[in-house]
Amino acid sequence: MRRRLLTLAAVLALGAAAVVSGARLHAIPEPDALGKQLLYLPTPEILKLASLGNQGLMADLLFIWSIQYYSQFAVDEKFLYLETVFDLVTDLDPRYFDAYRIGALIMTLQRFGDPAQHKAAIVRLYDKGLRNMPESWELAEVAAWDAHLVLNDQELAVRWMKAAAERPGAPPEVKRVYGRWRDNIHGWTVEDSIAYWEGIVAEATARWTSGWRRATSTTAT
Repeated sequence: MRRRLLTLAAVLALGAAAVVSGARLHAIPEPDALGKQLLYLPTPEILKLASLGNQGLMADLLFIWSIQYYSQFAVDEKFLYLETVFDLVTDLDPRYFDAYRIGALIMTLQRFGDPAQHKAAIVRLYDKGLRNMPESWELAEVAAWDAHLVLNDQELAVRWMKAAAERPGAPPEVKRVYGRWRDNIHGWTVEDSIAYWEGIVAEATARWTSGWRRATSTTAT
């Protein structure tokens, strides 16, 4: 019985010591425990040379690394070199849709620093993507919804949704959303309605003419 009591006391003492030691260890500041300090970021020119012509592959590697790197940060920490990293990725591959989308998403997560600066970085990244992918209504639509729901900037949302609606292949739903948002902010005039329906008629006529020509060509052959 006495041995059991001594054993139990020893276990309790060791447990208490472990708890105290663990608390003290956690209290000790760890210098850059996650390796967040980047000493050097290559320029796009150096990365292009290092890629040996495989710039898309280099962009993929840097993109995957960036997701792993920034997943180590807490939202109240400064996301180091965030805009620079995604600028590098999109310089290597200017048509990298996911880099613009995920880069902007990570930028919205950060809570450290000035929100206005974070927003400006998001706008710069999306505008860069829209310049580099002028035919992509999908990227413009994603940017517009981020502006509408995340940035809470309706003027910016209308601008980007307008870009999406004007790009080739944009579905009618995108054009309707643009019209509704614009109406909510600026009002929808008679001239706007006429221009909108003229555009729809022109698009429908162009599709009908193209289909008729293909059918005629097939019949003739």
